[in-house]
Amino acid sequence: METVKCNICGKKTPTQLWAKGKSKRNPKDRRVYRIVQCKKCGLIYTNPRLTSKELEEYYSLASYAGGRTTASEKNVKRAKMYEIEINQIMKILKKKFRKRKIKFLDSGCGNGLFLQALPDKGIEKYATEFSKDAARIAKKNAKIKKIWVGELSKLDFGEEKFDVVHMRAVFEHVQNPKKVLKKTHDILKDKGILILSTTPNVGGPAARVYKYRWVLTKPEEHIYYYTNKTIDKLLDMTGFKRFKTYYPYLNTPYCNLLKDHLNFVWNYISGKESASFWRSAFTIYARKQQKK
Repeated sequence: METVKCNICGKKTPTQLWAKGKSKRNPKDRRVYRIVQCKKCGLIYTNPRLTSKELEEYYSLASYAGGRTTASEKNVKRAKMYEIEINQIMKILKKKFRKRKIKFLDSGCGNGLFLQALPDKGIEKYATEFSKDAARIAKKNAKIKKIWVGELSKLDFGEEKFDVVHMRAVFEHVQNPKKVLKKTHDILKDKGILILSTTPNVGGPAARVYKYRWVLTKPEEHIYYYTNKTIDKLLDMTGFKRFKTYYPYLNTPYCNLLKDHLNFVWNYISGKESASFWRSAFTIYARKQQKK
């Protein structure tokens, strides 16, 4: 475990918001993780947290690399989510890039199922993945031109530049989000697009009410917990400007308004974790700007 300072302002004296222990993925882990908030800028993060070596061991577990490859009900819903997200992404990219081929980098591609669902026509697919096991599976699942293994900010892309860098359910996992965004800025072409997709929103109602029982409180792997305010601070200081925000919940297979509202109340009263709920995650589109 390691203790870190705030990634936005560098302060070292955060306030504890809540704590959580008993890892579901690793039942032998008896450590208690603290979720803290910076007193100055408001960034919320896990502190102390797993070290790089501990994270590498965590992500090398078979459940991470191969756990989404079966045709379970959960993964059928995930496939539908990919379809919904990709339709939205393609509408934006077609307006932006017209008819030319798009160089699309999926950073943290997991086992490659999102890239597999992404259309081949007009898209040149690239990827990065932290887990060697997941990267190996991704190569089999999707038509990826090239995949780099490791943490984005530490990789050497040579002269490669991309039109789009996409991070689906990834930005909450990175150890140094500011450094990752700076690297992303460097590898994007002028006016390229960054997509931070389905990122947990700690400013949403479920997180505010449930706190450590919020289903997306996963301190072993979810290192940072963002709000619109802290996301914008990070984007601004690394040369990006947000131009669209989307909350992926309504009109998705996870949404059942009556059931979800009943569960919101019942799960809280009965001491359970929160279920799917409106604004628990957001997707942010940002355009590369000239660095200040």
